[in-house]
Amino acid sequence: MKSIIAAASLMAAISASASVATVSNVAVSQDASGKVSVTYSIDAPAVITVDIQTNRGDNVFVSIGAENIRTVWGDANRVIQAGNREILWAPRKDWPEKSLAAGQVKAVVTAWALDATPDYMAVDLTMPSNVWYYVAAECVPGGATNAKYKTDWLLLRKIPAQGVTWRMGIAPADASQDSVAVRATAHLVQLSSDYYIGVYPVTQKQHSLMGGGYRTGGPSGDNVGEMKPAGGLDWNYVRNSDWPDSPLHSSAAAVIAKFRKQTGVEFDLPTEAQWEFACRAGTGGCLYTGEAWNDANLDGIAWFSGNTTHLQDVGQKAPNAWGLYDMIGNVWEMCLDYYRDSYIVGANGEPIVDPQGPESWTASYAKWPHSMRGGCFNADYTECASHRRANNMSKDGYAPVINGYRLMAPMGGQW
Repeated sequence: MKSIIAAASLMAAISASASVATVSNVAVSQDASGKVSVTYSIDAPAVITVDIQTNRGDNVFVSIGAENIRTVWGDANRVIQAGNREILWAPRKDWPEKSLAAGQVKAVVTAWALDATPDYMAVDLTMPSNVWYYVAAECVPGGATNAKYKTDWLLLRKIPAQGVTWRMGIAPADASQDSVAVRATAHLVQLSSDYYIGVYPVTQKQHSLMGGGYRTGGPSGDNVGEMKPAGGLDWNYVRNSDWPDSPLHSSAAAVIAKFRKQTGVEFDLPTEAQWEFACRAGTGGCLYTGEAWNDANLDGIAWFSGNTTHLQDVGQKAPNAWGLYDMIGNVWEMCLDYYRDSYIVGANGEPIVDPQGPESWTASYAKWPHSMRGGCFNADYTECASHRRANNMSKDGYAPVINGYRLMAPMGGQW
């Protein structure tokens, strides 16, 4: 039987941003096993998250910390429909050294608009439409580096891009180091919305769960491994439809279509601008650490020819400031844009908004028309950088093991 925790003095807080669902009637109780129930009402669909706070003294309540609220189930951390709802939390598992005193705890229930969802999206690849959201890496069950997010689940990070003007391309001070710097001429860009991008490139296990195939250059020998990036891929195996003119193809061979069907999330490849903004994580240099572009400084963040001869498990090198791993090195990552040597830039130095690249490929790139980013394990440091671009991806045919991909998704998983 549940007992009310200090019914007269227990405090329940409601938090909701403008123009989203309204949360009301929040109440907290605890049963004999220690399990905590948070009940509430919601008047429209939204993503719901919960924070547990305790009284530190003088009736000032503070969060117990996101890392202590991981074992939560019921009507939280996902899209919730209107109605009366319940969240369950296991404090004896998450916070065993503490106790919940009567009148000293409250629950803060937050509603998130479906076009402004929390910072992390976790997607189960083994069950249809099983999508969860978390406000921070500390809330992610098992932690963001858990092997499950490199095998049976996808973990994506929200990229705060909306309305930010930034410099895309190589930093002018570094241009002399790049023999093909013309491919990455510095110019201003602005993205019109936030988006999610994979914390890791898609791994071989994740690719295989969706029935993804490989070309003749697929992984073999030392390049095989569940948590190594999927490689040996060409455009038709991954997307099978050119962008932006055509919708995503529903062909059985297009693995992104399978990700969409299984999860209900409208995944796609990132544009070059989305990829580079995510890679840089607010920095302007060739490396997202802000360090000089050379072998020694690349070693800590990337797999490249200076430290490996084959694909490596994702997530072993240092991430960028937004918690993204293997953005540089390991595998080249496909982007939506058609490739050409020079960027399309804004007139009079104005930022170009949501750049889409050329409208079509040129004859010289007919065999390899789409852009790739980030470098790979058998490239030297000059091929591995935030700005670095290539077009070594076949549209339909042989694809080397160095060709992989990373998924992106819109807010709330829907366009």
